Amino acid sequence: MLEDKTLSPEQADAERQDIQNDVKTYLDALPPAERQAAANRLQADARSWEDGAHASIATRNADADSV
Repeated sequence: MLEDKTLSPEQADAERQDIQNDVKTYLDALPPAERQAAANRLQADARSWEDGAHASIATRNADADSV
């Protein structure tokens, strides 16, 4: 896990969980046939964010929960 110097470990975990919940809600609202493609797009976008470690982890976790 990447270390974020601006957040405590508890804050970082809470941030990841919030993002994960939001992404899971988004993916679950899609028709099942569209979920994997949407998750792939989100994960590809997350890899290009300079400070997106928390979002990237949350997106992967939400994808695993939804698909």
